[in-house]
Amino acid sequence: MVARISPAGHSSVVTMELVTSERTIAINQMGLDFVLIDPLKAPLVPGTMDLHMSVDGRNRQWSVLLPFGAEIGAERVSITRVAKQ
Repeated sequence: MVARISPAGHSSVVTMELVTSERTIAINQMGLDFVLIDPLKAPLVPGTMDLHMSVDGRNRQWSVLLPFGAEIGAERVSITRVAKQ
């Protein structure tokens, strides 16, 4: 694969996190129905979390459902977007 550099030479700064009142989990990669994270040190119970994403300082936030939660050591977590009320 050949990497192409845009004429402007810009590379975005992106951060993504799953957030609750008790903890914040950095997201390494996000798909339509999952996130990839570093291995969990504590389990996640099924439920709702906020997903925070920042691209070049522009912040977005939405709620996601973790339908199955995740066990200690998990690196892939299933998510479903929660509809706005």
